[in-house]
Amino acid sequence: MAFSKENIQYGKASDFYEDISDVCEPCSIKGKRLQANRFCVECQEHLCQKCSTYHNTLKATRSHVLVTIDDAKKAKPVASKDKCSAKCTVHTGKSIKYLCVTHSYLGCSVCITIDHKQCKSIDYIPKVAKDIRNLDGFKKFDKNLKFLESSCKSSIADVEKNIKQLSEDERQMKEAVKELRKKINDALDTLENELTTQATKINHEETKILNALSNKLTTTLGNVDALLNQVATLLASGKNCDIYVMMKKDASHLVALNDKLVNTTKGKTFQRYEFQPNNELFKAGAFGKMSCRKENISPSSEKRVVSPCTDDSVKMTATVSKPCTDGPTASGRIQPGTRVRRTSYYKRFYGGSGGTAERYNSSDDTWLVKWDNGRTGWCCTWRLEITKK
Repeated sequence: MAFSKENIQYGKASDFYEDISDVCEPCSIKGKRLQANRFCVECQEHLCQKCSTYHNTLKATRSHVLVTIDDAKKAKPVASKDKCSAKCTVHTGKSIKYLCVTHSYLGCSVCITIDHKQCKSIDYIPKVAKDIRNLDGFKKFDKNLKFLESSCKSSIADVEKNIKQLSEDERQMKEAVKELRKKINDALDTLENELTTQATKINHEETKILNALSNKLTTTLGNVDALLNQVATLLASGKNCDIYVMMKKDASHLVALNDKLVNTTKGKTFQRYEFQPNNELFKAGAFGKMSCRKENISPSSEKRVVSPCTDDSVKMTATVSKPCTDGPTASGRIQPGTRVRRTSYYKRFYGGSGGTAERYNSSDDTWLVKWDNGRTGWCCTWRLEITKK
């Protein structure tokens, strides 16, 4: 793409041309060192002639401005207040700027160029996050945060109410015992001591449990408030891209917080008690007994559900998926002994010989493959495809 002075303002080279290396960056990822002759303003990336041509044809990058290396060292683009600062976990130093809607994958320019070149729906985050306040996904994300905050406060209020109720139970029981003692004073002295001791023990044990639940709920509330404060800070700083990335990455975190909140009080009970007098006072054990019952600590907590944070254009899953490939690579289909080979893209770098899958490592989604050429090594599942035996 031709260099346009309408899109570039001249200034200090350091404001624009951050990397002094003239090596093609996509090629360097593949272990090659080729001279770069173009620089992408949007991606902040050096490109060789072949990569420049491919950059101009890829749907996700065809609208990018490519300039010569000399022009890049002399010029800088119009400064943008909002930049994507979240870093790619695969390519060091690269920022997450794209979302593959098809695979719900957040990645940098190298990720999209290498692993998602066939995908038809690619979003450029600075563009889709420009008006983030009006995105349905962000509105639901913000609503869920506030909903979790409200739910935490409500559950804490329920627990505090239960603690007070336990004390009230103890008070009422003591009054009932004292009232009966007026009629049968001598016999009631022993009973009062026994019941009071038992009530105090239950109150101590149940209050200890409820206080522990209160601390857990307060911790959850702290996590939610921290996220709210982070969102408020980013909004105030105009960092919409960071909010967008946070919104997508933390979708599963909100669900986890909600599950933690529900599970903290779900099915939990606390012991209530009261004194039940018996008019047949002269029978053994007839003065009365303690009647206990279980009640839900927070009855409304089981109904609290966080809705998925999605918008009309992006349907994100709870977790970010692996990059796509052009072959059938579902890990659930590969078993020990399955014949596999590298997908067509990676054959260019590692060769196309087949092999046999021997052992799976779930921690990083890789298979130990014994290749037909005699070598054995670990390979990412999404780089493999199943072949006929």
